[in-house]
Amino acid sequence: MDENENKKGIDNNKLDTGDIDAVLKVFGNAKKRTEESKITDETINLSAVGKASEADANDGKTRVNFDAVKPEKASSALGANNATSSFSAISLDDFNTASSRQSSKKQKTSKKSSRSKNDARSEIEDENVKVSFLGSAKFGVIKIVAYIAFVAFAVWFISKTVINVGNDLFAFVKKNEEITVIIPENADTELIADILSKAHVIQYPLVFEKYADFRISKRAYLTGKYLSGPQTVNPSMNYDQLLDALSDYPRTVKGTVRITIPEGLTVNETLDLLVENGVGKKENYLEALQEFDYEYEFMKHLNKDELSPYRFDSNYSYRLEGYLFPDTYDFYLSENPISVIDKFLTNFNKKFEEEFYERCEKLGMTVDEVITLASLIEKEGNNASDYYYISSVFHNRLNNSSKFPYLNSDATIQYAMPERTGLYDVDTSLDHPYNTYINRGLPPGPICNPSMEAIYAALYPEKTTYYYFYTKKDGETVFSRTAEEHQRYINADKAKSQ
Repeated sequence: MDENENKKGIDNNKLDTGDIDAVLKVFGNAKKRTEESKITDETINLSAVGKASEADANDGKTRVNFDAVKPEKASSALGANNATSSFSAISLDDFNTASSRQSSKKQKTSKKSSRSKNDARSEIEDENVKVSFLGSAKFGVIKIVAYIAFVAFAVWFISKTVINVGNDLFAFVKKNEEITVIIPENADTELIADILSKAHVIQYPLVFEKYADFRISKRAYLTGKYLSGPQTVNPSMNYDQLLDALSDYPRTVKGTVRITIPEGLTVNETLDLLVENGVGKKENYLEALQEFDYEYEFMKHLNKDELSPYRFDSNYSYRLEGYLFPDTYDFYLSENPISVIDKFLTNFNKKFEEEFYERCEKLGMTVDEVITLASLIEKEGNNASDYYYISSVFHNRLNNSSKFPYLNSDATIQYAMPERTGLYDVDTSLDHPYNTYINRGLPPGPICNPSMEAIYAALYPEKTTYYYFYTKKDGETVFSRTAEEHQRYINADKAKSQ
């Protein structure tokens, strides 16, 4: 091949200057678009750039492969963002879309701005809805004040109603006057309630009616039948007392009797006093004392599962020992025994306030343990001022049982004996469950029916360091911290009496 032919071959393989300029312009645009748009997720195969047009290829011109001259920066950037992606072929026309993409971006920005404005407008509209719902600030304050006033009124009304109903039911604070009501024959509970209400004996006839129905369902001797004719009642009588007074159940003797039960009597002594005044027979009270289910809070734990078996053996004691509250009562002659006992328990329930239950829990004692302790205080003390110091001695011993395991109360031995021989010269070795000289802690139950003062002293003892007390023969009670001091008091009292 001669020199001219070689030169001609070389000339045929050369690109026209215009072609090269076009290619460079395309790359410049592509680079600019990459920088402006920051494309990181597209793949570009620049090998297709050589196809400037299908017509040029058909003219027989040599096709150029631009793989060797593709932009390294663009390629590396694409590879960094999408290492696993492969380059796809695009035409030169695709490089002219940069401006259109920028336009699209502006449109998106415009839409976003428009959407933000719409959201803001929506929020404003929501606020407007809230404001229109609440009304003006002034109107909102008025509504709040009105709501608070309504709640306060509701609380006041409910509280007052509950207090009034409770007072009507239990006759806490009611006038004391005798009122005669006329009961027609075959009157039912509803009519009785209406009559009592019109006579101003009770305030809530519907409550009385429902309460009477409940009591009748629980007491076998109440049949829902009532006495007829003139009957004397008193507003100071609670619902139970009114129900008993007006109910028609077998009474062998008509009329009433007023009996005062002194503090410190045992159940047996109380029953003897009732029988002496014509209120029933002693043997008829056994079921009412030991078996009947009275519905009071303090009665919840007075059962065979929680009490000593000695409390259910009348040779030792009674389940309700300690709960026949000492006071003055009006009884029907030969009144039903359950009704008689219930009058005592109703009074006890009224006297034993709610705060006393809380105090029992604070002391770590049951109600029955407190009443048992109160009964010891009642029998050991000669006057109420001594009760709180005697209570402190018993509490100190109970709280320090490792050194003082026994209460050493002569009164418990007296309770165990069939006949009272006095507080002196008792047999401290008597084998009996109520002997606190040989049995630790409290006895199995109360030894009498204590007064309110003794109960209060058991709940709130004086704070002392006394562990002994001794009642001298002249009635004075002295207290000691040590056994030696206690014995000196005893010796001195004996020497004085000789």
